[in-house]
Formats: sequence, C-alpha cells, structure tokens
Amino acid sequence: MISLRSGNRVCAKVLWCALAVYYGLLTLSNSALAFSTTATVKVKVLAPPCIVNGNRDIPIDFGNDIIVSRIDSRIYERPIPYVLDCSAGTSKALKMQILGGGASFDTTVLGTSKTNLAIELKSNGTKMAVNSWHNFTDPARPSLSAVLIKNRSGAVTGGSFTATSTLLVDYQ
Repeated sequence: MISLRSGNRVCAKVLWCALAVYYGLLTLSNSALAFSTTATVKVKVLAPPCIVNGNRDIPIDFGNDIIVSRIDSRIYERPIPYVLDCSAGTSKALKMQILGGGASFDTTVLGTSKTNLAIELKSNGTKMAVNSWHNFTDPARPSLSAVLIKNRSGAVTGGSFTATSTLLVDYQ
C-alpha cells in the first residue's frame, strides 16, 4: 500500500508514473478496438446417420455342439440379421464396415476369446475383411453371414468363446 504525504517526493513520482502508464494502456486498448477484421466460417452439413438394428445388439449363436474337426465348413455359417434405417439420408450410396479386432493368425477375420478360433465375415457370400469399408447402394443391402474358422497350424480347445464387433454404415 502506498500512502502519500506532502513531503514525500518519491511517492508522488511513483504515483505519477503509474498514472501515466495506466492512461497509456487505456489509449492503446482504445486504439486496438478501432481495428476490425472479417472472419470466414466454413461448415459442412452432414446427413443424419443411418440407424443399424434400432441401436440394439445383433446376437449370433453358433450353438453348444461345435465339433472342432468340422470347423471351416459351411455347417457353422450363421446369418447376421440386421435392419438398416437410412431414411433420413439424402444419398443412396452407402458403405459398410465391421469394426473389430483381427485374429492373431489372420487380421482379416474377427478374433475370438479362444486361441486359434476366429470368425470369417461374409457379404453376399464373399469374404469381408474386418476394418475395411465395402460399398453398396441402398436398398440393395448386402446379406451378411459369419463362419467359424480355425488356425490350420494350431489346436482349438473346447469351451465357450466370445467375439465382439461393431457394424458401421456411412454415406460414401
């Protein structure tokens, strides 16, 4: 705190210097307000997203009686039933991706919780690599299926297994 006394010249000089700096800053800030600029804003408006299966999970059950020696055959191929609602979109050109972790022995197939066991995904009967986009035109939606496969150089042990993936649909 500065207290001013009539006989203290140092305090008076400090006060005058402080006031001069204060008024100088005010003048500077007022002149800064006199400048203006134009801002350009660019925005991309996106179509509403497609709704996959009413935002519900799509369970696929391979059953409880899987015979290891029969894995890799069409016996263990299951359809992936899904419902797609892209009615709010403006384009019929779509793309689909199944996002998930690849198997340790083949990153193009969906890995499972069981070593040497994976799930090959198919679109209209053709292998669909995980984490890759596949184009299609609505309403000709691809028929999806899942097939159990095994690592040819490793053994599959008995027991339960799980696998998780996410089906993504977007506009091309």
